[in-house]
Amino acid sequence: METPAQFLEWFDTIERQVAEGQDQEALSYAEHLQHRTAQCNDMQRCVEEIQQVLKRMEAAYTHVCKQTAGVQSASAELQSRRDKLSDASQQIQAQLDIYNSLGPITQLFNSPGDSVCLDPGFLPALESAERAIGFIEEHPDGRDSELYLMRFSQCRMRALTLIKLHALRIFKTIGSEIASSGADSKALYVRFRAPVARLAPLISALQQRAEATVEAAETASSDTGGTEAAILSDVQNAYFGVRKIWLRPYIQGHLKQISNEHQGLTPDSPVARVDALRDWCAFVMNVCADEGRIYRDFFTGSKPMPPELRTYLESVMTIFHEHVRPLIIHEADVGILAELSMILLTYRRPMTPEAELMSGSESEDFADADADPDADGLDSFYNVIDQILQDSQHRLAYKTQAFIRSKIASYKISKEDTEAMAKWVQVCSHLHVSDPEHLIKLVSQSSTMVDLQDPVAEVFKEKLPSTRSSSFVEVSAAINASPDPLLELTSEQAQTLQWVYPPVSSCRWLIAQIDGCLDYEVQIGLTEEAQAACKQNLLGHAARFVRDAGSKNSLSEADAEQQAHLFVTFNLTKIDILPSHY
Repeated sequence: METPAQFLEWFDTIERQVAEGQDQEALSYAEHLQHRTAQCNDMQRCVEEIQQVLKRMEAAYTHVCKQTAGVQSASAELQSRRDKLSDASQQIQAQLDIYNSLGPITQLFNSPGDSVCLDPGFLPALESAERAIGFIEEHPDGRDSELYLMRFSQCRMRALTLIKLHALRIFKTIGSEIASSGADSKALYVRFRAPVARLAPLISALQQRAEATVEAAETASSDTGGTEAAILSDVQNAYFGVRKIWLRPYIQGHLKQISNEHQGLTPDSPVARVDALRDWCAFVMNVCADEGRIYRDFFTGSKPMPPELRTYLESVMTIFHEHVRPLIIHEADVGILAELSMILLTYRRPMTPEAELMSGSESEDFADADADPDADGLDSFYNVIDQILQDSQHRLAYKTQAFIRSKIASYKISKEDTEAMAKWVQVCSHLHVSDPEHLIKLVSQSSTMVDLQDPVAEVFKEKLPSTRSSSFVEVSAAINASPDPLLELTSEQAQTLQWVYPPVSSCRWLIAQIDGCLDYEVQIGLTEEAQAACKQNLLGHAARFVRDAGSKNSLSEADAEQQAHLFVTFNLTKIDILPSHY
């Protein structure tokens, strides 16, 4: 440095460099802040610009929404009007179709030939005609509505008449086939069921319309609706007419065949009559069940027991009644009548536990309410069985009273009875029996002895199982080891000890025969009547004969009286019984 100016210049440079070195950080930070401030200003300007854009977009969106809402409202209104117009068009077309269907329906129902009913479109055409009738009745103000109603009604009646004619023709054809082949079970049931698949839907359609018309007429309390019912009645009459023509001879022939078969096996035997009645009931019951089923094959309905079927089966059941009732009325044997009554009770209407608690018409109504619809035909069979059972039970009660009078109350002691009483008194005197209980025990032992001494029993004794054989041996050993004087008797004397007064045997047999065959009150009354008559006969006749037999055997008057008392008491124990069935 040569001059002060240079020094000052150098000093100024140094001072500036020092100052710059000291303020470099602050200056750098200030410069950074200035840069950031410029960026923030730029961002603020961008945000303001974006906000302005959003405001413009929002305004545009609001404008578009207003326009879209108006378009949607207009579109919805147009769609609603379109739907209404479409529905109206469909309704109008449906109504036009109803009126336009008259031509095809009339053409179909007036087609020539006998198989119009078998056309697949026959039943749908009938339903279309009925829908048209219902529509026109609901809208009677339409143009030419009366004319269309009349023509559709004519078509409907034409269809029902075609069903009737077809059914009558089918039944007539079946009747001719049965006549040519004979009224056997195959012709009556197998061939008769052949047209069910084709005819049943047609008859079902006719039956449904007849029942609906009748119910509507009953609801309206008017007399209309008889045409459909009359057509159905004609079809049913034709059906029942064909069935009745061939079923009655079939039943008569089969009943006679059953009688001839049993008479051939056991001629003039009461068992033949019993077996014949059993087979008659089984055969007629099957016939009634088959008739109910085949009727349901053709005529399907909701009624458990149609009155037409009931009337038809009742007319058929008169054949069965005419065969069985003379058999009951002309039978005089109590045992046979009891067996006949038991058979009829077997085929009586089954009763539920609730129905058994009732009586009279209430029980019948309860049974009808729970009856199986598939067994409609059995109702008439049960009714006839009840009628015949009443006749059989009345006849059995009458003959039982006659048996009591002749075989028990008015029984006269025969010579064989007198001899048997004398032997009985001898055996009892030999055994010194005076107690009825002791006598009952001895009779039981004598019965065992007779079984052991029976030569036939000895033959089969070895063939019995080991347990049975050991029991006989044990009984025999017990008897041989007993000091009872019964062992000193012969087989004939042991059998004599078991002898029972004939009216007592008759009374026991009678009670066993009528057990379960009569009403409870009637059976108890007859049982008590038989027991009273038997006791009266024992006390009035048998005791005197036993007393006389004891006197003839050199017994004292007291011993003879004791033997008579023993005889009466022993026989009374045989009849003091009640029906086992109750």
